[in-house]
This record gives sequence, C-alpha cells and structure tokens, in this order.
Amino acid sequence: MELQSDFIPMFQKKDGTLIYPFISGMISHSYYDKNWNFRNTKISSPITDNTLVPNASGFFLITKSLWDDVGGMDIKLNNNEDADLGIRMAQKGIFLLRIAKLCVFHHTISYIDNTRFWSTIKRYRYVGLYARKQLFCKYYWGETLRMNYSSWLLAVSLIGLLITSYSYLLYMTVLVLRSLSYGVKHFHKIFFFILLRDILFIGSILFFFPKNNHFEYKKV
Repeated sequence: MELQSDFIPMFQKKDGTLIYPFISGMISHSYYDKNWNFRNTKISSPITDNTLVPNASGFFLITKSLWDDVGGMDIKLNNNEDADLGIRMAQKGIFLLRIAKLCVFHHTISYIDNTRFWSTIKRYRYVGLYARKQLFCKYYWGETLRMNYSSWLLAVSLIGLLITSYSYLLYMTVLVLRSLSYGVKHFHKIFFFILLRDILFIGSILFFFPKNNHFEYKKV
C-alpha cells in the first residue's frame, strides 16, 4: 500500500481526531507480473461525491472505541474480513464514509499470474464462508451482486438443472462475457479462474467449516 501524503490531514480535525469515526477514500490497484513489470491499473468503485456505504474494502480509518465495540475483524475469515467488518458496523447504524479522493495506491502481483493463481482460488473458500455468515443481511447483497454475480448465477443454474438441462447455458454465457471483459489476451486463463472460483464459492458455503482461531489484541 502506498498512502497519499495529503490524505491524513484531509481526514482529521485540528485536534487530530477523525472527522468521521469510520472513513475511507478511493483505492487504485496496480497489477504486475511476477517480475514486477507493470500490467494495468484500475480504480476500485470510483465515486464523484462523498458517500456513505455499508461495506469496507482494503483501506479505512476507524476510531478505537468503534473497533472495540464491534469486536474488531472476524479472524475466522481469511478473505473479506474488511467487508464483514463494514457490514457489522452498518448493522449498528454506522456506515463507512467514502471520500471522493484517491488516497491509496495498492501495488500487487496480478491474481491470475502463475505465482498466485492457485493460492488466490484457494482463498476464495473464505468468500463462501463470508457469504454464509452474512447471507440474510440486507447489506451483503448490494456489493456481492456486483462482485460475485457469476457465483450466485452458478448456484441458480445448478438448481435449475432440476427443471431443465439447459439451465447451465445462461451461466456459461455470462461466464464467457465476463471473461472477455478482461480482454482477449488472457481469456482462457480468466475463464478457468472464474469457473474454479465460482465452484469453490458454492462448495464453501455448503461444506467449508474452518477451525476457530484464538487471537487476543494487546493494548499499546
């Protein structure tokens, strides 16, 4: 993470406290190959006006009192723990304030690079675990239908097989179109990546039950 030097004064009052107890800005993701040769960049969920949202992703500032009140992050999750925290905050009536300013540059090796391909897919078990945890929360569905719509469409298609053997065609069509949206060059790898990810997502909702981790926060 590369923080913009001017973002902290923008988020603080003169006395050093936050202008809002749960706050973030926009994040730009820059992707590289395994040798750190630049591939592409993308701003995540760009906005033009400051807005309150029920989910958090990647970067945020939060007051310690709120962090303690909600119990911090759910350490059972190894993915989407930030989004889960945002939902639990929203359930308490406190939404994340997103400032319409680019505050963080996130530099990382591409998730479809050979060095990360399988580990990224494996971590998607926790996205399914997060979905099972928040399945009946109204704040969960807005973001997940944007990010994981193909995963849920696969679930609907599998159920549809009980009615017609052609139900999978809708999922396959969406899968092809979604893969093409990333460009033709890496179509086959992205197609395979999304397909495996969606299968693991559904399987994890039904069958993934990781052990509880023990973790204690120490006051500093």
